[in-house]
Amino acid sequence: MKIFFSDATRAPRLESLQALRFLAAFLVMGAHAKLVLRDDELPKAWDAAIFSCGVDVFFVISGFVIAMSATRATGAGSFLLDRAVRVLPLYFLVSSLFVAKRFFEGEEIGAATWVNSVLFLPALDVGTYTNPLHPYGWTIAYEMWFYALVAALMLGVTKARAGLACAGLLAGGGAVVALGYDAPWLLPRFLFSPLGWEFAAGCALFAFRDTVTRRANVLWPLLPVFGAGVWFTNYLGYPGEVIGHTFTGFARAFIWGGLATCVVALFVVAEGKVRWPAWLVALGTASYSIYLIQPVTVRLAAGLDCGPAARVGVFMALSVALGALMYVCVEKPIAGAAKAWRRSRPADGATAAKGAGLQGSAA
Repeated sequence: MKIFFSDATRAPRLESLQALRFLAAFLVMGAHAKLVLRDDELPKAWDAAIFSCGVDVFFVISGFVIAMSATRATGAGSFLLDRAVRVLPLYFLVSSLFVAKRFFEGEEIGAATWVNSVLFLPALDVGTYTNPLHPYGWTIAYEMWFYALVAALMLGVTKARAGLACAGLLAGGGAVVALGYDAPWLLPRFLFSPLGWEFAAGCALFAFRDTVTRRANVLWPLLPVFGAGVWFTNYLGYPGEVIGHTFTGFARAFIWGGLATCVVALFVVAEGKVRWPAWLVALGTASYSIYLIQPVTVRLAAGLDCGPAARVGVFMALSVALGALMYVCVEKPIAGAAKAWRRSRPADGATAAKGAGLQGSAA
């Protein structure tokens, strides 16, 4: 595993969060594993929806990492460009597979699907969210919105405060939408959705990480409380999908996001104190590829002529193996090429310096 990924894939910092990324990806695989089973094969005890809490963990991690990245960026434009070249090339590449699939199957692609796949904001959607070409691309749409919001805030506040300002705006906007927005247009519910609270929690966690570290013992008794809440809300049928939902969606985000925030906080506290297995950290670096490849592995595993347990096992193994392979052969080279391109731009330093000056602080 060490040779396969090379030491360069292991981040010198935040190894705890890299390990947690893979654990969250594994939970998401547990949710998607239901798709390889037929209706008459679903065990009564199986409740794949509860595994979707891995998505909540991902959004809290994302808020933490993006708030940290903002403090290290040279400017708002540079920050947004770095995030775009990191996320979008692989997303568009994998999405092209689904464009080809629809083309060969003679399926028409509507305008809303194109808009949500390329521009990310569901401006054409009214009461129902139109999924992008990639079945799980809706999470990337949220990520791009959060990146753009942080970048915009960096133009008006210092880099160190951009994450916390983003947290306040998402939390406040979400509360307003949950309590007072009743128009049919979906866009405001998307911009200030329950998932925004989870991203905000990650941003706040970065801002108050020193306080969290000093008072980490408070987190442990919260785990069973939130854990019981996750089970109870899932039992009540609270939505696993929170796009477009109002009160129940925010209740779910508060409880599920609360558990995710506690877990992420404990992993942040563990940074430098726990030595995680190299393979776990390495797979954490590949978690984005593992996530994006799952619609393909679902299709491959669902078509197998074998028992349900075997199909689930094949799906999980294929997702990890093909995702890791895609990371090494595609995602990592693309990231390396993008980084080299960024360094080769002579005007980038001047642009970044100008952007940094707009913030009023180089911290």
